[in-house]
Amino acid sequence: MQKLLNNIEVFLTILLFLFSAGVATSQEPVKILSLNEAIEIAVENNYSLRLSELDIDISRARVRDAKSNFYPQIESKIVVPFVERESGFFLDQLIWDFGRTLNLVKSTKFELEASKFGYSQTLNDTIQDTSISYYTALINKNRLNAAEKELEKNELILQKISEQNKLGRSSNLDLTRAKSDTGNSRLDLLRLKNEFEASKLELLDLIGAGFDTDVNLVDEEEVLYKDYNIKQTMEKAVNGSLELRKLNAEQSARQANANAARSEFYPTIFGRTAYRFEGEGGEDDPAFIAGFGFRFPIFEGFSRFARLDIREAESSRSLIQFVKTKKTIQSDVKKLIMDLKFNKEKIEITKINNDVAIDNLKLVKEKFNLGRASKIELVDAELFYSESHSNYLEAIYNYKITEAKLKTIVGEY
Repeated sequence: MQKLLNNIEVFLTILLFLFSAGVATSQEPVKILSLNEAIEIAVENNYSLRLSELDIDISRARVRDAKSNFYPQIESKIVVPFVERESGFFLDQLIWDFGRTLNLVKSTKFELEASKFGYSQTLNDTIQDTSISYYTALINKNRLNAAEKELEKNELILQKISEQNKLGRSSNLDLTRAKSDTGNSRLDLLRLKNEFEASKLELLDLIGAGFDTDVNLVDEEEVLYKDYNIKQTMEKAVNGSLELRKLNAEQSARQANANAARSEFYPTIFGRTAYRFEGEGGEDDPAFIAGFGFRFPIFEGFSRFARLDIREAESSRSLIQFVKTKKTIQSDVKKLIMDLKFNKEKIEITKINNDVAIDNLKLVKEKFNLGRASKIELVDAELFYSESHSNYLEAIYNYKITEAKLKTIVGEY
């Protein structure tokens, strides 16, 4: 009989092992996604970066197009009119147009430079947005962990009060309050679950990643402080800001366009060479002709004046936009440095609370193992630690979010 019981026990153990293995293998694997990996995926999949690359290609082509006026313009012409014909090869070479073509080339070169700065700015924005989205999701994850402990504590309290109420040792009011607290905890947990999942989906949409599995984010407790001097950082932001560099290049392009528009009021000097084998000068034998010419439009319905007004207004607008953005950057640098100092102080305070919570949890666990503390006291200590740790990590992530914004402005990525 004992042998039979032993065999049954072995059989049940094997069956339980196989069942556990089957459950473990049936669970979907979880993808561990670090911040650096998220940034790499975002940079690889970002459509704005691809568009910026195309803007650079377009600007390069415009530079070549603007330079084409410096080269000879060759054409072949065959005319078959009713009275006479004129056919041959014709070559026109621009000699001088009072800087119009030169300024148009300058304008396209500045536009190309602005496109390159725009690409770098988009790259920095991608890194910043990914970092902010990642840290925001981590904040929501840790808030969710604390909310789960809060619910566990309230459920234990409700269970205890329900038992005491049956024995007449607690009032109905106490039971109602315990039920209300538990219900509110469930609502908070549901809300935080939704916020966490939403922030995680927002992160995945931002980086353009399509994972078939769930994603786990990695906490980063390490933080490196950097001393940011307001005056020096402001100067660095003005000199290194990609946005200001882009605006400066665009303003230079607009100024060159305005100079080109002024040159339209002067004549264009060109040289012409032609080889005619039909028409005047080529009736008997094919003939070469060569000479200089002046092209000067007399009246175009005031279109030249309108183009000049547009180009000058665009140049002035670009200059005002540059000054406005510069002032905004200086103001943002001040605010961000103040936020960094505040978050640093908050980290130091929450770290103290976190250390206290760790010591308290160790003490309560020892008491619980010795039977000198209840399950509710243990869960309460775990809740205190979970909330303190969540606040500590949130302070760290807010510091990193603020620093990411500052790095983007200064151009340190």
